[in-house]
Amino acid sequence: MANNWQHLNFFDKNGKYYNFDYDTSADKWSGTIYLPEVSIGLFEVGQLFILEEFVNSTTNAKQFGFPHGTEAPTGSTGSTGGVCEWVAEWETTDPTEIFLFQFDTNFDTGTQTSLEVEVDGPPLQIVTSLDIPLDADPNETVNPKGYTVTDKITSAALQINIAIRSEKENTFKRTLLIKDKCTDTVIAEILVWGETVGEDERLTVMTQNMGYNILESDSTIFRDTNLKEILPDFAEVNLKRKEIMLEGSNIYPFIGSYKGLVNAIKFFGYDKLQVKEFWKNVDANSPQFGKYIQSNNISIFDPTVKLNDKAITLPNKRFRKTSLFSLVYRINNIVPDKYDVEDLPITEENYDFTIEEILIKLFGLKKKLEKEFLPLNAHIKDITGEADFFGLLEVVNTISRNDKREIVAGIDTNFRLSTDDCVYMEDLRNFASFCLASEAVVDEAIINFCNAYIAPLNSANAITRNIVAGPLNSGQVFPPPPIGPDPNGPFGIPYDGSNVTVAALADAFAAYFTRYAPKLNKVGTWPDGESSWYLPDKPGIPVGAMTILENTSFDYDIKI
Repeated sequence: MANNWQHLNFFDKNGKYYNFDYDTSADKWSGTIYLPEVSIGLFEVGQLFILEEFVNSTTNAKQFGFPHGTEAPTGSTGSTGGVCEWVAEWETTDPTEIFLFQFDTNFDTGTQTSLEVEVDGPPLQIVTSLDIPLDADPNETVNPKGYTVTDKITSAALQINIAIRSEKENTFKRTLLIKDKCTDTVIAEILVWGETVGEDERLTVMTQNMGYNILESDSTIFRDTNLKEILPDFAEVNLKRKEIMLEGSNIYPFIGSYKGLVNAIKFFGYDKLQVKEFWKNVDANSPQFGKYIQSNNISIFDPTVKLNDKAITLPNKRFRKTSLFSLVYRINNIVPDKYDVEDLPITEENYDFTIEEILIKLFGLKKKLEKEFLPLNAHIKDITGEADFFGLLEVVNTISRNDKREIVAGIDTNFRLSTDDCVYMEDLRNFASFCLASEAVVDEAIINFCNAYIAPLNSANAITRNIVAGPLNSGQVFPPPPIGPDPNGPFGIPYDGSNVTVAALADAFAAYFTRYAPKLNKVGTWPDGESSWYLPDKPGIPVGAMTILENTSFDYDIKI
């Protein structure tokens, strides 16, 4: 399938569009690239980015992507996977000061020898020509407007790297050709211009005649120079020599004053620095006598700065101003009127330099200022980097308990009995628990919490009796029969014991205890031959002799 290149787009490394011309009859682009001016011995790099504008076959929308190549004819060379490649090459072999390069992505920093230069990234490879593989889609088509219609669109740009370097000051130009390798047709013809500059000796002589000393070594101090360059940037040095001839009258006549210091710092490009002053304690009676304190930051480049603010209590009789200063570099700044989710101010870092780079530059600036722009008694004491950080502090109360237990081992305990005489064994149950024992429950007659009612019993002489044991008080109301005594019965009210013998009630008591202890048997006889009846043992009845144990092992008494 044939293709045309009218929908190619060319951009520089900053994303700016190159206004190249397209020749419809020749299907070719042409234009000019101007590389920035560079000092001799240094490199200046320019990138050419190429994108093709497609029509997405799925969404029918226009979309930029990596260029597609044409289908390679049968048996043709210069193709990969059936797609014609591009090649970027120079039209002439001279000048070699302008060249193509690419990065050695297979470079291994771990294999460097001691003779190799240590680099931050992969080294550059200078190439005379560059093969460029392209994307392709066998199902793509070209619409009547010349757009390639496809759904295979890679979101990337084709990059061609161009550089210039020369040891001599001169102007160079070289033509770059981008060709289709299958047909050897030129797709783009680009003229690359470059210029290298050296030291302008006229400016050197003029500044020295005026008493202004701007040296080649000052190149690393200027804010806009690259600190990693090993050679001086004469483009910047020449520019600063021109500037000092115009601004020198605002600096050198005012050496020793704030105006001279401010203009000198501004000349080197650091108009965001702040200054602190040192004050010395001259009070002989003060414990801090002879020591220094710093003032607050002075924004010397702020148009509204007040160097002699009446609200400042310095100088006074206790502190005296010195000729010592401190340069303060702001690492970050507070973004105005912006806060995070916790209502804390948002800060943004200054990305002009790394911390290491700014220290090198500012120490170079310090030496330059002290040597040429400050009086002999004035010194820059230190260089400080300041930053603002915000955090949210939360007070959390945690209640915890530490249990403490002490165990003392090895004490010989001793107890003393409160009774020395013999004591009798006793039934230790209280009366309430005895009355409520389950064996005493017959028909659940309750008087004063003591179950003492016994169901009607028949004695040997067939006389029916009711018996109620327990406390009997005058006027006490008994429950009605059959639980309580029957007033109309043969006995009427309960016996009061005045006219009844124990023998007459023996059979009733025997019947009661038979129910209380069903296993009542005859177990022996008295010495006179009479039989004896015993209640069987009841397990679990608490029995013992009451006494008091007094612990005499300690200084205080513990009674158990």
